[in-house]
Amino acid sequence: MKREAIGHTKLKRLCRDLKVRHYVGIGILEALWHMTALESPQGNIGKLSNEDIAFGIDWQDSQDVLIDALVQSKWLDRHPEHRLLVHDWHEHCDDYVDMKVARSTLFYANGAKARMNRLSVAERTKIEENYARQNPIRAHGVQINATACPEPDHVFDRKSLVDHSVSAATQNGSLCAQNGDPCAQNLNPCAQHATPCEEMAQNATTMPSHALPSHAMPSQASPHQALPDLARCAEIAPATNGARATLKSSSNGKTPEYKLDAFSEWAHDVYDRHPKQKNQFAVLHALKQTFAGKPAEQQLLDENHPLWIAYWQLDPNYPRFVPVLAETNGGGWINDQAWRKKPPPPPDTRTKNQIANDAVYQKLRAQAEVNDKERENRK
Repeated sequence: MKREAIGHTKLKRLCRDLKVRHYVGIGILEALWHMTALESPQGNIGKLSNEDIAFGIDWQDSQDVLIDALVQSKWLDRHPEHRLLVHDWHEHCDDYVDMKVARSTLFYANGAKARMNRLSVAERTKIEENYARQNPIRAHGVQINATACPEPDHVFDRKSLVDHSVSAATQNGSLCAQNGDPCAQNLNPCAQHATPCEEMAQNATTMPSHALPSHAMPSQASPHQALPDLARCAEIAPATNGARATLKSSSNGKTPEYKLDAFSEWAHDVYDRHPKQKNQFAVLHALKQTFAGKPAEQQLLDENHPLWIAYWQLDPNYPRFVPVLAETNGGGWINDQAWRKKPPPPPDTRTKNQIANDAVYQKLRAQAEVNDKERENRK
């Protein structure tokens, strides 16, 4: 815990609301932050239930009282999507967590990018390029303002969809309706952020009502412009592990289904068959950096990896000393290039006496063969 937090008024308010001593409040916050670093490094601790959060902190009383006290004292923030966020996690999390988020090319739950203070210039440049390829808008710090580029609600009927498009284009002071505005250009953030769709509705009044994602926004709103059929359209940005997921309507027309590409399936299979499954984000990132677009090296790994697993299983302490596939600091079995070679021969399990006796036996046998040859030559 930082020194500024120990005597902060927020901590005293938390202790007052929970009716605990000061040192207990410090322990609650430390346990919360350690749990966030392990369970949700992006700061979205709300993916855990209140009961799980209280269990992780070892809070014995009401979990709802604990969460309310943390929210009231501004240690947690309520969020419409993630439910709960650790307050200013992107600024105050330790450098290990920040490097983990950066190397996985992830954003924090509040949309902020990793700080990358402890990374080298070369690694930071490479990660910045990965950020730019993953999401050009967020990587360059462009924030989509709902007042400047109004987005549609989640569900429209036919009439409200047309009315919303007209009002968005004719609204006074709306940047999206102005000529020369970034939202009206080909490379504007609003157009880049919209979901591409090849099929265009011929008539807005005949367009079926369906759920629209909040990020889908036409670059120029017009009452006569053909609107995309976003229910059938649907390719999302490449995932951080190299996957290119395709969003399509499921049988019930509501729940999206995601399908990984062949390389991502292969990468997950490699991770799943390894005896020590740790650092999944770092492993998938290392597999992508090392094997993407290299089928020959993928085949070499598929050949040698099972041999190494069989070699590690000879150890009586298996799988204790099995190396992890990738470390968050850049090390690991994959990054060390150990997979390029086959494992060494199995260790000799004979005792010293057995080895010595075998050596004497081999020497005597060799001498006997020499004597036999000399005897044959005399004849």
